[in-house]
Amino acid sequence: MKLNAIFCWFSISLFFTPSLHAQNNIILNEVMASNATTISDEDGDYEDWIELFNPGEQATDLSGYGLSDDYDDLFKWVFPKETFIYPGEFMLIWASGKDQNDPEKRLHTNFRIYSGGEELLLTQPDGITIDELPPTPIPTDISYGRKPNGGENWYFFIEPTPGQSNTSEAYDEILTPPVFSRKGGFYENGFYLEITHPSPDVTI
Repeated sequence: MKLNAIFCWFSISLFFTPSLHAQNNIILNEVMASNATTISDEDGDYEDWIELFNPGEQATDLSGYGLSDDYDDLFKWVFPKETFIYPGEFMLIWASGKDQNDPEKRLHTNFRIYSGGEELLLTQPDGITIDELPPTPIPTDISYGRKPNGGENWYFFIEPTPGQSNTSEAYDEILTPPVFSRKGGFYENGFYLEITHPSPDVTI
């Protein structure tokens, strides 16, 4: 009788008092490092952006979590108090350099992302980095993200999905353009044009 009573009380406590600070492995889910036409912020500016995803079953308070593009400065930009990300939710943070951390408004980091490739880090308040994107060159208006959401593998997306599930077609790599043996222009006489690619695995 006592054991049953204790068990019931414990179960009810877990149900009604979930910890908003539980470690739900909040992750970096999609990133755009050069945004020219994809999506604009509240000011109408096309800025870099970072998407977080909560794959867990509990809400997490991101207060004090750090976002950074520098291994030597994990808390380059810090989430404001009472910034919650709920189960299955996608959160978009603008990497614009505007440095806005009012939880009632759109969030903007104080740094931008270098499209030529630089690290991106998500760190807990205790200093433990819970997710990391190694330096990866990302072309303009192409995003780099996980598929499925929260998965281990990263892909390029020609059709980015900021703030939404990554359901568009994913690509392992983005190839450089082919090389033409002649420059573009007007020619009076015909000639043999050769089109090649630096990678031997490419079919033209």
